[in-house]
Amino acid sequence: MGSRGLLWFIGLFAVAAATAQAQEAAAPRQRTPGEVQAARMARTGGLVAHRGPGAAIAVIDARPGAGAGEWDALKADMESFCMVAFEFRARPLGRGETPLKAARAALSGKGAAGVAVVLSDEGADAPGMTVYPEDRMALVNASRAAPKGTAPDVASRRLATQLWRAVCFAAGGVNTRSPHCALSSTVLSAEDIDGLSARMPNPDACAQVLASAERLGLARVRTATYRAACMQGWAPAPTNDIQRAVWDEVKGKGEKGITE
Repeated sequence: MGSRGLLWFIGLFAVAAATAQAQEAAAPRQRTPGEVQAARMARTGGLVAHRGPGAAIAVIDARPGAGAGEWDALKADMESFCMVAFEFRARPLGRGETPLKAARAALSGKGAAGVAVVLSDEGADAPGMTVYPEDRMALVNASRAAPKGTAPDVASRRLATQLWRAVCFAAGGVNTRSPHCALSSTVLSAEDIDGLSARMPNPDACAQVLASAERLGLARVRTATYRAACMQGWAPAPTNDIQRAVWDEVKGKGEKGITE
């Protein structure tokens, strides 16, 4: 490269460097998340909530020694995501009062449209969660979610998750969006059953049952034509002339078949 070419290259590099510096100087500094949040707060004043008229979903913590403010963060999350009112309160059960009676008592007034009761029952046969979707009630057993020895943060997280699940089960949160399904709407009366768009679940709901079959220990049921069952070796003995003919044909061809 000659001296003239070298000078041209140096000049071009200097121009590019100066342009980059100018662009970097002109570009605004990337704000930190904290600065973005502070600016948003200054501009909007933050978030506020207003409760309209109507009932709430009541969550009653009936465990001995339960604190009134333990669920403030969960209440805020539930109202933010579901956009309906929730009321959390700590109230130990009275003498002879069962969690179910406490739930029914809460629903008997006008303030609660659904209720979840947190209880502590360490009995060996005590269920982890009992849901009454038609009656808008759910009972959550804290002792099953967090047995003795569970770390406090783990216990709190598990119980919050169980309360989310209980609320959804009892207040229509697990209803399907499928228009033709027996799970498409909340049922609160016998007449509501007649108004459902279908008499059975949609295929997706049935698939969820099948997906849980192994963990539940459910026996699998397979369906096939009688001919296929004979060829696969699990066909029952024929019960009519048509099945007898198929049975004899398959056996006659040497295919595997169940013996009588």
